[in-house]
Amino acid sequence: TLTGGVIPASATPPTPVGTCAITATVQAGLTTSGTLNNTIPANSLTAAQPGITNASPAQGSLDVTPALTGTKAYSPTSIGINGISTVTITLNNNSATNLTGVNFTDTLPANLNVSGVPVSPQCNGTITSGVNSVTLAGGTIPAGTSCTLVFDVTSSVPGSGTTYENTIPTGDITSNQGVGNTTTIRTGTDLTVVNATTLPVTVGKA
Repeated sequence: TLTGGVIPASATPPTPVGTCAITATVQAGLTTSGTLNNTIPANSLTAAQPGITNASPAQGSLDVTPALTGTKAYSPTSIGINGISTVTITLNNNSATNLTGVNFTDTLPANLNVSGVPVSPQCNGTITSGVNSVTLAGGTIPAGTSCTLVFDVTSSVPGSGTTYENTIPTGDITSNQGVGNTTTIRTGTDLTVVNATTLPVTVGKA
């Protein structure tokens, strides 16, 4: 709120106009994201001089990045039957608040299984796994930092071009601060499992 303000007159009307600026620091809530519009409606300004007001609205927009974002990737993205690919999940805390109690379960698509036992702890939390799922419990992501969760997967299902997309659906990640993933986190390139006989063979000579 501004009261009793003074906007200087133009020295040489009609231009340049007299101006004044009001600055304020704003902070979006942890669970807020997207484009936020701040509008001063038309005719909201009043002055001691009769008839002086803002004939048009004034509006500013602010793009707010979600507090928690993430990515997923396979490496390599193509394996033979019973081969091994490593899944890397990266979680980013874009806020100025530590995220604690971060929990989620990554359920793998049918016929894709966890290989071996994932290392624990990761993302400052406990990692457990089943045949086709990996769970993070009680993780912590400090403000402005990222963490990674890594585990191996395999498949015994043959096929010419059988692909596996691995996702964490919107809202599956939770935290003590009420922050979660506002969009689905997907693997950038899906995993292809092929018969060994169809994998490319390279020959070198020196």
